[in-house]
Amino acid sequence: MVGDSEFCELCGKKTNKVVKAKIEGVVMEVCPSCARLGEYISEKKEIKVEKVKRVKLKKEVLEEVVDDYGKKIRKEREKRGWKMEDLAKKLNEKESLIHKIENEDIMLNIDLAKKIERLLGIRLVVKVEEEEDVENKGYEEGSSLTLGDLLKKAIEKSKKK
Repeated sequence: MVGDSEFCELCGKKTNKVVKAKIEGVVMEVCPSCARLGEYISEKKEIKVEKVKRVKLKKEVLEEVVDDYGKKIRKEREKRGWKMEDLAKKLNEKESLIHKIENEDIMLNIDLAKKIERLLGIRLVVKVEEEEDVENKGYEEGSSLTLGDLLKKAIEKSKKK
Protein backbone atom coordinates (compact mmCIF):
# COMPACT_ATOMS: atom_id res chain seq x y z
CA MET A 1 0.00 0.00 0.00
CA VAL A 2 1.22 3.41 -0.89
CA GLY A 3 0.98 6.81 0.86
CA ASP A 4 -1.65 8.45 3.07
CA SER A 5 -3.85 10.13 0.47
CA GLU A 6 -3.36 9.29 -3.18
CA PHE A 7 -5.24 9.34 -6.46
CA CYS A 8 -6.32 6.24 -8.37
CA GLU A 9 -4.47 6.09 -11.69
CA LEU A 10 -7.49 4.51 -13.36
CA CYS A 11 -10.57 6.41 -12.17
CA GLY A 12 -8.83 9.48 -10.70
CA LYS A 13 -10.68 9.20 -7.37
CA LYS A 14 -8.85 10.45 -4.24
CA THR A 15 -8.43 7.56 -1.79
CA ASN A 16 -6.61 6.70 1.41
CA LYS A 17 -5.80 3.21 0.19
CA VAL A 18 -3.98 2.66 -3.09
CA VAL A 19 -2.86 -0.78 -4.23
CA LYS A 20 -0.88 -2.08 -7.16
CA ALA A 21 -2.84 -4.05 -9.72
CA LYS A 22 -2.23 -5.35 -13.21
CA ILE A 23 -5.15 -4.30 -15.40
CA GLU A 24 -5.18 -5.11 -19.13
CA GLY A 25 -1.46 -5.90 -18.90
CA VAL A 26 -0.52 -2.56 -17.28
CA VAL A 27 0.64 -2.27 -13.66
CA MET A 28 -1.01 0.72 -11.95
CA GLU A 29 -1.61 2.15 -8.51
CA VAL A 30 -5.38 2.08 -8.15
CA CYS A 31 -8.16 2.24 -5.57
CA PRO A 32 -9.51 -1.09 -4.21
CA SER A 33 -12.65 -0.92 -6.37
CA CYS A 34 -10.59 -0.50 -9.58
CA ALA A 35 -8.17 -3.22 -8.43
CA ARG A 36 -11.03 -5.74 -8.81
CA LEU A 37 -10.91 -5.11 -12.57
CA GLY A 38 -7.51 -6.75 -12.77
CA GLU A 39 -5.05 -8.83 -10.80
CA TYR A 40 -3.95 -7.54 -7.39
CA ILE A 41 -0.16 -7.39 -6.99
CA SER A 42 1.24 -7.58 -3.47
CA GLU A 43 4.21 -5.38 -2.57
CA LYS A 44 6.42 -8.46 -2.27
CA LYS A 45 5.48 -9.88 -5.66
CA GLU A 46 7.97 -9.18 -8.39
CA ILE A 47 6.71 -7.57 -11.54
CA LYS A 48 7.70 -9.70 -14.51
CA VAL A 49 9.81 -7.73 -16.96
CA GLU A 50 9.67 -9.05 -20.48
CA LYS A 51 12.94 -9.35 -22.33
CA VAL A 52 13.61 -7.57 -25.59
CA LYS A 53 13.99 -10.12 -28.35
CA ARG A 54 15.34 -9.65 -31.83
CA VAL A 55 13.26 -11.31 -34.45
CA LYS A 56 14.54 -11.87 -37.96
CA LEU A 57 11.93 -11.14 -40.54
CA LYS A 58 11.82 -13.38 -43.56
CA LYS A 59 13.85 -12.26 -46.51
CA GLU A 60 11.59 -10.40 -48.85
CA VAL A 61 12.47 -10.68 -52.50
CA LEU A 62 11.38 -7.66 -54.48
CA GLU A 63 11.60 -7.08 -58.19
CA GLU A 64 12.65 -3.66 -59.43
CA VAL A 65 13.07 -2.16 -62.85
CA VAL A 66 16.65 -1.00 -63.51
CA ASP A 67 17.29 2.77 -63.40
CA ASP A 68 18.24 3.30 -67.04
CA TYR A 69 15.49 1.17 -68.58
CA GLY A 70 14.59 3.76 -71.24
CA LYS A 71 18.12 3.96 -72.62
CA LYS A 72 18.49 0.18 -72.69
CA ILE A 73 15.23 -0.29 -74.57
CA ARG A 74 16.01 2.47 -77.10
CA LYS A 75 19.55 1.15 -77.68
CA GLU A 76 18.34 -2.41 -78.33
CA ARG A 77 15.44 -1.24 -80.52
CA GLU A 78 17.76 0.93 -82.66
CA LYS A 79 20.33 -1.87 -82.82
CA ARG A 80 17.65 -4.06 -84.43
CA GLY A 81 16.69 -1.25 -86.83
CA TRP A 82 13.15 -1.01 -85.44
CA LYS A 83 11.08 2.16 -85.18
CA MET A 84 9.02 2.81 -82.06
CA GLU A 85 5.99 1.80 -84.10
CA ASP A 86 7.56 -1.61 -84.83
CA LEU A 87 8.33 -2.26 -81.17
CA ALA A 88 4.84 -1.16 -80.17
CA LYS A 89 3.23 -3.59 -82.62
CA LYS A 90 5.40 -6.50 -81.45
CA LEU A 91 4.45 -5.75 -77.84
CA ASN A 92 0.80 -5.06 -78.71
CA GLU A 93 1.08 -1.64 -77.07
CA LYS A 94 0.58 1.94 -78.25
CA GLU A 95 3.48 3.80 -79.81
CA SER A 96 2.89 6.72 -77.41
CA LEU A 97 3.51 4.34 -74.49
CA ILE A 98 6.82 3.20 -75.99
CA HIS A 99 7.81 6.85 -76.44
CA LYS A 100 7.05 7.62 -72.77
CA ILE A 101 8.92 4.52 -71.60
CA GLU A 102 12.05 5.28 -73.63
CA ASN A 103 12.05 8.88 -72.35
CA GLU A 104 11.41 7.54 -68.84
CA ASP A 105 8.40 9.85 -68.53
CA ILE A 106 6.50 7.02 -66.83
CA MET A 107 7.64 4.25 -64.53
CA LEU A 108 7.77 0.94 -66.37
CA ASN A 109 5.69 -1.69 -64.57
CA ILE A 110 7.17 -5.12 -63.87
CA ASP A 111 4.87 -7.06 -66.20
CA LEU A 112 5.57 -4.90 -69.23
CA ALA A 113 9.29 -4.83 -68.37
CA LYS A 114 9.36 -8.64 -68.43
CA LYS A 115 7.50 -8.67 -71.74
CA ILE A 116 10.10 -6.28 -73.23
CA GLU A 117 12.93 -8.37 -71.72
CA ARG A 118 11.69 -11.49 -73.52
CA LEU A 119 11.28 -9.69 -76.82
CA LEU A 120 14.59 -7.79 -76.84
CA GLY A 121 16.70 -10.23 -74.81
CA ILE A 122 17.88 -7.59 -72.32
CA ARG A 123 17.80 -7.40 -68.51
CA LEU A 124 15.32 -4.81 -67.20
CA VAL A 125 14.10 -6.44 -63.96
CA VAL A 126 16.42 -7.21 -61.06
CA LYS A 127 15.67 -9.01 -57.82
CA VAL A 128 16.45 -7.20 -54.58
CA GLU A 129 16.50 -9.01 -51.23
CA GLU A 130 15.65 -7.14 -48.07
CA GLU A 131 16.22 -8.49 -44.59
CA GLU A 132 15.81 -6.44 -41.49
CA ASP A 133 16.21 -7.11 -37.78
CA VAL A 134 13.41 -5.68 -35.73
CA GLU A 135 13.38 -5.26 -31.98
CA ASN A 136 10.34 -7.15 -30.87
CA LYS A 137 9.51 -5.70 -27.45
CA GLY A 138 6.98 -7.64 -25.45
CA TYR A 139 6.18 -10.18 -28.14
CA GLU A 140 6.89 -13.84 -28.04
CA GLU A 141 9.05 -15.33 -30.75
CA GLY A 142 6.99 -16.28 -33.76
CA SER A 143 4.25 -13.74 -33.07
CA SER A 144 3.34 -11.06 -35.55
CA LEU A 145 4.52 -7.47 -35.45
CA THR A 146 2.02 -4.69 -35.85
CA LEU A 147 2.14 -2.06 -38.58
CA GLY A 148 2.94 0.43 -35.83
CA ASP A 149 6.06 -1.55 -34.87
CA LEU A 150 7.25 -1.58 -38.46
CA LEU A 151 6.48 2.12 -38.96
CA LYS A 152 8.43 3.06 -35.82
CA LYS A 153 11.38 1.05 -37.08
CA ALA A 154 11.19 2.66 -40.54
CA ILE A 155 11.10 6.14 -38.99
CA GLU A 156 14.11 5.33 -36.80
CA LYS A 157 15.96 3.99 -39.84
CA SER A 158 15.22 7.11 -41.91
CA LYS A 159 16.41 9.39 -39.06
CA LYS A 160 19.76 7.56 -38.99
CA LYS A 161 20.40 8.34 -42.67
